[in-house]
Amino acid sequence: MAIRETQIVYSWESAFKTHVVESRDAIVVLDNVAKDTDPSPLILVFTDEDCESHDRRDFYRQVMINQVRASLLCDLHAHNLGPSYEATPDTLLMKTTDKVFQFLGRKRQKSLCRLVRENVFRRIYEHWKDRQSGINLDYDRLRISWSVPGEKDDFLDWLEDRRTSFDATRPPAEGPTLFDDIESTSGA
Repeated sequence: MAIRETQIVYSWESAFKTHVVESRDAIVVLDNVAKDTDPSPLILVFTDEDCESHDRRDFYRQVMINQVRASLLCDLHAHNLGPSYEATPDTLLMKTTDKVFQFLGRKRQKSLCRLVRENVFRRIYEHWKDRQSGINLDYDRLRISWSVPGEKDDFLDWLEDRRTSFDATRPPAEGPTLFDDIESTSGA
């Protein structure tokens, strides 16, 4: 997403263009943009590469985090006591983006998964690990189970509270995996 003169323009990745058989590289999604126009409701998926301004990257990451948080809240409000709720960054991002996430390139998918895992899931786990035993994080799988209504209410009150902040800075990059090395050598 970019602003060009008075327009907000959305650019597609090549995989998405191929999938939908689109010849254009971008489309105008909003015209007559003013300085006070808030573009955040238009953002479906954000990665660092989408933002031309280094100073605005944290803002756009925060928009993505807020969308993931809202999606997680919807899931958890509907979740009953007893059984465990499980989410991974991939599944939550697919839901949050109405499945647009699957059309991103692998590098962008990995960076968004890392953002959700490190800035959302890890924040939740670190806050609740000594408060409720039913909140667990196993690398990228968040598990939440409540056995009494008070636990659910406390957790949801905290997650809904706007004072509960989630860091929007870029999480540290991960090293390459064994599979990344195999993919890069197999094409040679």
